[in-house]
Amino acid sequence: MKAIRSILGQVIILTLGNSVALWALTDFGTGVKAGAAAVLSVLYIILLINAGGKRDSDKKLARIAKGAYLIDSAVCALVLETAVIIVFIIIGGMSVWRHIGSGLLAFGLITLTAIAGLVRLAGSARQIKLALYAALIFCWYIPVVNIIILKKISRAARKEFRFEQAKHELDDLRKENEVCKTRYPILMVHGIFSVTGRSSTTGAGSLRSLSETAQRYITAASSLLILSLSALPNSETGYWRSSGSQALKR
Repeated sequence: MKAIRSILGQVIILTLGNSVALWALTDFGTGVKAGAAAVLSVLYIILLINAGGKRDSDKKLARIAKGAYLIDSAVCALVLETAVIIVFIIIGGMSVWRHIGSGLLAFGLITLTAIAGLVRLAGSARQIKLALYAALIFCWYIPVVNIIILKKISRAARKEFRFEQAKHELDDLRKENEVCKTRYPILMVHGIFSVTGRSSTTGAGSLRSLSETAQRYITAASSLLILSLSALPNSETGYWRSSGSQALKR
């Protein structure tokens, strides 16, 4: 599907760009030619807006993907247009001015496509160096050099797109695996209240057992109080108290 979309984009750019030459070389009526040119113009505008149909929940990633797509389309159209111009020269049948007009229109559309992609990348991509933009401005009309610079910009944009996309996927995975957070911690006390006493038939044994049991209960209650106070937040600092002794001092 991606390849078909790219081929259709190239057909629209090249056909509309060479409409001046095709107008002279085809035998269709004037109305048909004008209608075809209007349809191609609408399709070209849709191509600039849709830019390959890249959709992403993150608008920044969508702009980077569309910008890289338009630049790649401009590079491919630039190479193909050079071959088309050579073919038209070989075929002949047109005046020199029609050749010039057709070439200027085609390169104008290719330039507009590249500018639309660069505008999207300039506001979104951070890994593209300013020097590349400056070099492209001064070397746009130098054959081969302009293609190399455009490919470097496109490569940097796609690299940033893959990096940002992987980072978003990792963040989503972390959110799914994040444990539930509570404002106050849950105290799980185990074994505080377990009391093992020995039964005795004598009065002294019974009193000793009751005394030991009461002492264990007092110790258990004090421990629970200390743990509960240590779990409460400090109203002055906002941090949790580090020990029960600090809590009791307050």
